[in-house]
Amino acid sequence: MIVLSAKEDANLKAEAFAIGANDYIVKLPDPVELIARIRYHSQAYINRLQRDEAYLAMQESEQRLRKVLENMPVMMTAFDIEGNIIVWNRECERITGYSAAEIVVNPQARQLFYGEDGALGSDGNDFRDREWQITGKDGSLKTVVWSNISDHFSIPGWAGWGIGVDITKRKQAETTLEREYQQLRQIIQNVPIAMAMLDNQMCYLAY
Repeated sequence: MIVLSAKEDANLKAEAFAIGANDYIVKLPDPVELIARIRYHSQAYINRLQRDEAYLAMQESEQRLRKVLENMPVMMTAFDIEGNIIVWNRECERITGYSAAEIVVNPQARQLFYGEDGALGSDGNDFRDREWQITGKDGSLKTVVWSNISDHFSIPGWAGWGIGVDITKRKQAETTLEREYQQLRQIIQNVPIAMAMLDNQMCYLAY
């Protein structure tokens, strides 16, 4: 907004700028000057619109990314330079039973479920597929495979970050399968009659 006035008055200028004026001109200036001022302010307005549009697009992009990180079906956590957890997504809440409100920026948070070693932040920022047992809020033990490649893909404001996958059921299934195999092997070895197990190629599995 350009204000044209017949008076060179400081109070009027202050009032004009206070209500949003971009320029204050006393009397009608030379046409060349007037056109130059209009072009300048028009370009400034266009630049502002473009900047606001770019900022809005960036905000929308950040919101989409935040929504993905918050709701993806793997555990996602990040911590600051002091070791405080600053990101704790919903899968972390589901697996551990601890809400983000209980964990984020809580100096004792990691000890709640990892014990004294503190896990992720205590083992560097360059590893993949490392298993840790964590204790849920209900006291149950969970086995989580963590990967942390923060040294290679750093994120401003985060000292480190990691992705975790709960493999508790898989580990339980493996343990059960191994126990059943050993039980079957004991039965085969101790039956009072000759017995052999063959595969599809007629090769001995046990006897």
